[in-house]
This record gives sequence, structure tokens and C-alpha cells, in this order.
Amino acid sequence: KLNKENKPILCLTHDIDAWKGLWRRCLKDDLKNRRIKKVITNLFNGQYFNLNNSFEKIFQFQRRYNFKSTFFFLPDRSKYHQLFNADYDINDKAIISFIHFLRSEGNEIGVHGSFSASE
Repeated sequence: KLNKENKPILCLTHDIDAWKGLWRRCLKDDLKNRRIKKVITNLFNGQYFNLNNSFEKIFQFQRRYNFKSTFFFLPDRSKYHQLFNADYDINDKAIISFIHFLRSEGNEIGVHGSFSASE
């Protein structure tokens, strides 16, 4: 897609399906890549549980290239045909705080439809 100056436009979006389990993925990635010192430090300091840190690579990329993203949150925690929707409650204080942080950084916030949204 091009804008009115005929320059390409990038629309980067992120679906936030998992929240509570995200720290496990980050830990697993660090262990897989043998970043043992980082694992020990992050476990000791509780950094795996601070989700702002989980998205730090995205934020660094945005700052480096001066752009923003859209983050889509999934408000449905129900199960649909053996598939789980979100693993978090959209009203959780940590989620609300993270959404405020994202907005303060100039990002957009949207709603991500659940598996049953098209029915």
C-alpha cells in the first residue's frame, strides 16, 4: 500500500492472545539459546514477569525506525472447540496498566476477535 506521497506504508500489528504464559516462552527461549546468566538474572529480579520487558525488542525496533504499532487484545477467555482464547482477564490491573503504557508510547489499541466471533 502507498500513501499520498507514493511511499510504502507499514502497519505492524500484534495480537495479544497469551499473557500469563508469555514469561514461560521467554524463559524457554533464553534456555534454548543458553543465556544462562540472563535466565538467572531475570528470575532473580522478576524480569520475566514484567511484560513490558517481554515486548522490549518490539519497542526498541519502533524507536530505532520511528514508528508505532497496533496491539489487539482478546477480551474472551472462554474455550471454543478445544481451543483457548485469551489466557488473561482484560480487566486485570496488569493488562490495564500495560494498555496505558502502550498508549503513552503512541501505539494504538484494538480488540482482537475470539474464535467464535464469526458465528
